[in-house]
Amino acid sequence: MGRDGLRLPSTVALLDGSLGAWTREELGMRPEQLFPSVRFGLEAALLAALADARGQPMGQLLAPALATAVPGGAAPPHVPTRRVAAVRTSALLPAVSSPEEAVTALDAALARGYDAFKLKVGRGEGKSAARADGAAAAAAATAAARHGMLRMVRVDANQRWSTEEYAAFTEGVGDASELLEFVEEPLSWQPLISALLIEGSDIEEGEGGSALKRQDNGAECSMQLPLALDERACQTLRNAHDAVEATREVAALVASTGAAAVVLKPSAVGGMESAAAAARGAAAAGARAVFSAAFESRTGVAAIAALAQAIDAGAAADCEKKVPTAHGLGTGSFLDETPLWGTSAQPLESAVGGAGQGVHITTAAIESHLHGLPPGDDGAVRPVPLATPPAATFEMAVGAGGADCIVAHDYGEPPKAAGGASTPLVLLLHGFLGDANDWRATAVALAPEARVVA
Repeated sequence: MGRDGLRLPSTVALLDGSLGAWTREELGMRPEQLFPSVRFGLEAALLAALADARGQPMGQLLAPALATAVPGGAAPPHVPTRRVAAVRTSALLPAVSSPEEAVTALDAALARGYDAFKLKVGRGEGKSAARADGAAAAAAATAAARHGMLRMVRVDANQRWSTEEYAAFTEGVGDASELLEFVEEPLSWQPLISALLIEGSDIEEGEGGSALKRQDNGAECSMQLPLALDERACQTLRNAHDAVEATREVAALVASTGAAAVVLKPSAVGGMESAAAAARGAAAAGARAVFSAAFESRTGVAAIAALAQAIDAGAAADCEKKVPTAHGLGTGSFLDETPLWGTSAQPLESAVGGAGQGVHITTAAIESHLHGLPPGDDGAVRPVPLATPPAATFEMAVGAGGADCIVAHDYGEPPKAAGGASTPLVLLLHGFLGDANDWRATAVALAPEARVVA
């Protein structure tokens, strides 16, 4: 693909380091120095443009890059992968304080069609709170099992527990341990495996996880709680210099921790290429990759769904025997994007059938959300003139009642363009949790030479 002398070769879709090299050589940017979310947005836009130019869905374009990102091996990239029409998603359940609340939250997600669930835990402090989290997780997993959904509840502690608190959590889970899919990042600082190295315990290695054996009232009991990586993998990827190193380091991390899964947020780990490299590393060490969103817009989630679709294509043969992976992309209910997309726009997620039949993101939904906003009401965007740079601020109300807004700063046409000469347009994107003011100094410096929007 090329235009105005800038060519984007098809090989960048292999996500093997060639996309980062192209960005460095052709755009003059060092991708490793970009905010992770900015790099994700840039890479997603480039890959979407390449897929569009080639006339194929983005998930199909990326399938060769992820053909080997399946535990146990898969067809090499030169062997055509099977197309996957939709990506299965899991619901994100809010943190709860009791088993009853956990079941209520799961039932609500079930009614919306979901058949896989992620429960946030670790919001309280101390062993009693962790034990209560275990009881809530057990209640949710048991409720899901009653609907025939075994190992369809995963929990995420965001590294909030000490080893003693994690032990209390496992006590709260009790016999329901076999019903949980995995526990994501339970510990605050120790190597993941040290969660099992508590006083009076010993460890037994097993497939896909590690078993904790304890003496309870003189009787020995054993629990198998598969573990998943998230924050540790993210930090590993941010420290990697290129895709090859990222694959190697993630494989080593998985091997050293015994993790059964690696949860990957492309906007946090540093882009599409880093996420794909991590998925290949996870598979090399026997873990599966689960792609996840971090409350991006529909366009951002659609790009992540394309990655998920690509890795699911590599696992298509396995999917005939097993339930496809539920990727953590069910965050849409937390954001109101109606002011951007309109009430008539196709939703990103759609239920397959009735309650508990599954919620998917289809190829059609991915493609429609990757290629820009639909025509909308220009009146939703209101210009706010300013006396000093930037020349104007544009605001679009979003959220319930328009309480929040998306803000863009326009620094206007540079003086030299007054005669009608063509000037470059520079779009500056801030990182996660940033805003347009992050770019003020840079934008003021560029404004005499270009039209700058931040």
